[in-house]
Amino acid sequence: MGITVNESFFEQQNTFLKAFIIFIGIVISASVDFYTLLIIFIFTLLYVIISPYIYFRWLKTILILLPLYISFFIFGIIFNIPFNQHSYVAIKITYILLLSVYLVSTTSIKAFLTDSATLSKNIYLNKFRFFLVATICFIPILIEQFETVIKKHKNIFNIINHTVSQSMYEIKRVEMDALKKLENSSIRRRFVILPNLYMLLLLLIYFIVFIVK
Repeated sequence: MGITVNESFFEQQNTFLKAFIIFIGIVISASVDFYTLLIIFIFTLLYVIISPYIYFRWLKTILILLPLYISFFIFGIIFNIPFNQHSYVAIKITYILLLSVYLVSTTSIKAFLTDSATLSKNIYLNKFRFFLVATICFIPILIEQFETVIKKHKNIFNIINHTVSQSMYEIKRVEMDALKKLENSSIRRRFVILPNLYMLLLLLIYFIVFIVK
């Protein structure tokens, strides 16, 4: 299965290879010092420069979480935690947010299904594919119901109860939608060399920085 003209450069990257490299980036960031983390962070920012939309979504996410950042630093001041330690943790969180936004923004359900088409031959792995797709399809419904219910109720327990109960009415539709997606993505898409080589370049940079740190 070829790549459609609607797929961006990053969307043409293999889903599993992308997830693996992001996992490596997170693991490396957990074991390096402050300045090495900054270097990795900068290279990652340069890596996604070809897609400004990722920057936009990343900055939007940071703005949403800004109260948590502020609370985090206030907590540090109250308990007299060194500023450099707090800065290190904050930068690490911001870096992981960048990787997360990159993954979510450039990976579609269709890309995941076509990249994992060979897994459909195994009944258990195919059930896992179905569960994952159904969950992804169900989350927006849950969020929509939450936003509706929260306007009518103030008690958190009532909000959760009504949100879940109302969302359950959509279970059958979600299951049918997930099954349809699986049926329409039974052929594995081809491996596009250039986008994946570009991603492997980032992995190489991670390892070089980690080794020479």
